[in-house]
Amino acid sequence: MVTRTAFRALAVYFILYTAPFPLNCLPWLGELLAEAVSLLRSELATWVGRVVFGIDDLFTGPTGSGDTTEVQLIVLINVFITIVAVIVWSLVDRKQRDHAAAKRWLEHGCAWFLGITITYYGWAKIIPTQFPTPSLTRLLSTYGESSPMGLLWTFMGASPAYCVFTGLAETLGGTLVLFRRTRTLGALICVGVMTNVVMLNLCYDVPVKLFSLHLLALASGLAWLDRERLFALFWSHEAVPARELPPLFASRRGQIAGRVTAIALLAWVTYTSIDQGLDAYRSYGDGREHPPLYGIYDVDSFSLDAEELPPLTTDAVRWRALVIDSALPIELVDFERPGYITIQQMDGALSYHVVEYDTEALTMTVMPSGAYELDDDAEADVLRFEQTIDGLVVTGTWQGQALEARLQQRPRSKLVLLERGFHWINETPYNL
Repeated sequence: MVTRTAFRALAVYFILYTAPFPLNCLPWLGELLAEAVSLLRSELATWVGRVVFGIDDLFTGPTGSGDTTEVQLIVLINVFITIVAVIVWSLVDRKQRDHAAAKRWLEHGCAWFLGITITYYGWAKIIPTQFPTPSLTRLLSTYGESSPMGLLWTFMGASPAYCVFTGLAETLGGTLVLFRRTRTLGALICVGVMTNVVMLNLCYDVPVKLFSLHLLALASGLAWLDRERLFALFWSHEAVPARELPPLFASRRGQIAGRVTAIALLAWVTYTSIDQGLDAYRSYGDGREHPPLYGIYDVDSFSLDAEELPPLTTDAVRWRALVIDSALPIELVDFERPGYITIQQMDGALSYHVVEYDTEALTMTVMPSGAYELDDDAEADVLRFEQTIDGLVVTGTWQGQALEARLQQRPRSKLVLLERGFHWINETPYNL
């Protein structure tokens, strides 16, 4: 009774949580189905939030977070629907069924959802797009100004080799879990990988906590199916028979069709993961085009209206450094992110300015800090750059005043985090 009820609850919740999987993996049609299900979930969350919890202004748009109020409400809705569905199911179907065939389908569904998802994340690390190399702006900021999540992203991105290692572990576990004979091994690898991911998300406040916990639960559940053999292997050391692996389809044709479908789905997911990863790598990852004059420039002299401003930390106008890193626009999935430059003030604070960069004339139209797009009505400044042997001469206007500044490029050798590299022999710890 308990086992049957637990199976029904897990089956209903899995379908609700992963819908429209696996149809969302289909080309073209999958996107439409995913958008339709997402819209339905948002409408339900909005209604429940307003009626049950009194939330009148629930935001349901994409934010990059997987732990929004909307997501929490959707999980609660899934739990409620699961409870109701199991009660109705148990009342309608009172026969003593073991649901053997349905259990096999649920196992395969859990394995494929887990495997495809973890493999996707693995490729995002092998092709360094999830954790790109820290930007020059990030390197200019301090640890104390960084969020825990930002610190984690910097830590991971500082070592491409470690990112590839973690990506290979995820891809290996995610691939092995797809096939019945290697499923237990893949599940154990996924348990180890996802335990680390969950702890990083919890300890560094990464807003993917709910999703990563669900993936860890799936991996643990798949490993639990082989608990007796694992117990014998690691503890009792007794001989146990091999686990029976009944086919998912009874007919020979069904088995062949199932294998072909599985291989085709795996090939498609692998192709899309690599294709999207390479596109992201070239668009906004480490493979993107660097703008002309790329670098960090320290300000030697700074004059406004022919009056030189001394380098006082109390000066709110003078620059301390200029970062030209992301000055070119980036084509993202749904929009184009404008380019921007970063200015470090004398007190160390960073301000970000959207720019329109003429890379041939080496001029920039600079928006005021706080503007998120190019605006013809804004009081923009114009900066002109002239390269010198070791830096730049910047002229133009700044806050409506005539600007002339001399900047010296910071050598890359001073960026210790990126330039230190690997040393097999260390006579003393290099722990700055």
